[in-house]
Amino acid sequence: MDQTIKIGNPFSTLIIMKNKQSREALEIPPGTQIQSKIINSAGREIAMCEVEICDQSQIKGGFYLKVDPSITANWKAGTAFGDVKINGKNSGNYSFTIDKRIT
Repeated sequence: MDQTIKIGNPFSTLIIMKNKQSREALEIPPGTQIQSKIINSAGREIAMCEVEICDQSQIKGGFYLKVDPSITANWKAGTAFGDVKINGKNSGNYSFTIDKRIT
């Protein structure tokens, strides 16, 4: 993920769950438990993402990770890290840059 967010803006990113070997998108079955926590470079939790599973007939394997601007308003500039837990199993880590607002 090569993403930048401005402090105080909403955070939203689309993730596609894929088969490890074929890289084909996997349909997300009902009842799937998905979580994602974001930490700052000091290892402190700065958000638990809201997870919105996409209509699987439109975006197979797709789900959004979202954080409200009321939470991102308190973020500090730097790098943030997270991972995704699906039914108890963790993914690899992702990271993104948090930039100061200028305007």
